[in-house]
Amino acid sequence: MALTGAVLAVLLAVVMASSAVAKLRRQPDVEESLDRAEVARPLRPVLAGVELVGSLGLVAGIWVRWAGVAAAVGFFVYFVLAIVAHLRAGEIRGVSVPFVLALIAGATALLWGTEAA
Repeated sequence: MALTGAVLAVLLAVVMASSAVAKLRRQPDVEESLDRAEVARPLRPVLAGVELVGSLGLVAGIWVRWAGVAAAVGFFVYFVLAIVAHLRAGEIRGVSVPFVLALIAGATALLWGTEAA
């Protein structure tokens, strides 16, 4: 279980760090998705910062389990809120990616959380 949690955590950390870089570089496809979800432009660098800090927390969780569990739970909440933002904006096609990432974050939190208990 520890190996599975670590693999999921590293996978999610890489995806989220890449997402943060794309937000900071203002990549057109990312900007379009955020526009469709009606995310305010001043909030976008903040979201990138949250993604970077969460990625570091996931990697730290390999050695400090509670940090990884906290980061995974944080990402789960982040993705649930992303789903809500897309749905509120009527952007149903934008829900699939955060849904899958929420599942990965939830699985990581459960795997590591049950192990730490």
